[in-house]
Amino acid sequence: MTVTPSPGTHAPRPAVCLAVAAVVLAAGLRGAPVPVPVPNGSFELPSTVFVSTDIEVWQKSPEPPDYDPGGGPWFQKAGIFKNTAPGRPDHIPNLDGAQALYLFAVPEVGVSMDATGDDGIFPARYQPGDVWTLTVAIIGGGGNMPEGARLRVELGYLDAGGGRHLLAGTEVVHSAAQFPTTTQFLDFSVTTPVVTAADPWAGRRLSLNLVATGSEFIGGYWDLDNVRLTVERAEHFRVAVVPGDSGMRVSWPGAAGISYRVERSADLKDWSLVGDPVQGAGGELQVELPVAGSGPLFVRVVSGASF
Repeated sequence: MTVTPSPGTHAPRPAVCLAVAAVVLAAGLRGAPVPVPVPNGSFELPSTVFVSTDIEVWQKSPEPPDYDPGGGPWFQKAGIFKNTAPGRPDHIPNLDGAQALYLFAVPEVGVSMDATGDDGIFPARYQPGDVWTLTVAIIGGGGNMPEGARLRVELGYLDAGGGRHLLAGTEVVHSAAQFPTTTQFLDFSVTTPVVTAADPWAGRRLSLNLVATGSEFIGGYWDLDNVRLTVERAEHFRVAVVPGDSGMRVSWPGAAGISYRVERSADLKDWSLVGDPVQGAGGELQVELPVAGSGPLFVRVVSGASF
């Protein structure tokens, strides 16, 4: 009996080789999203009575070589501001805390945050089986921003030399339909694919990036607030394969509210469903697996919220 890893498959979906005999395999289930604290995620530091161009923890993007200073000093293009008093026409009722971030709609104006080492204030790393989601509250349209202004919310990683690389991003495009008011934050998110051990970002530190995009300055500014980060991390469970009535019987503990499907492959590339997806209810689940021939057979149990 030999258990082999599943090269090239996505955790938490490991597979094993069945040499026509029964084997025991391991499978994975991602747990519920777990919040990961983002330092100064609601831009409360430093405290200001009106506006400040200083932003603690976050790094401002460097000034591009071709930036025209006639548009004003680069350092003023990003900063924090204090919410106005309730009852004022420009008060933002769903602002988190007392302050938020502003970014001018100028290409490359933005802020970023890199995860620190494991003993720092932001010890976040991609691990196999992880799914990371970055969510940011955003308001478009400030300062008579025309339609078409763009902003990107990005999740990246740091290589061994500290260089930043993009992993996943969401583009936010301003329009009156998308942002009918400048006093109500809306949430926008970006989610990574499942991290595998073969990915170049596995084990690497996270990098968060919020940046205005486009090819030219088109006027106006964005408001951003309440940066949130969650991770769904693989929780491993045991799966058994034993002789059944018509082949092999695959069994595993089924968590309540989670759907599962059993898949088979002869080459670890093309996968086919065995039977119908089954719903967990807190007890053991079973699926009959027909076995024929003498070639290699790979099996995996795939879990998810629904199929």
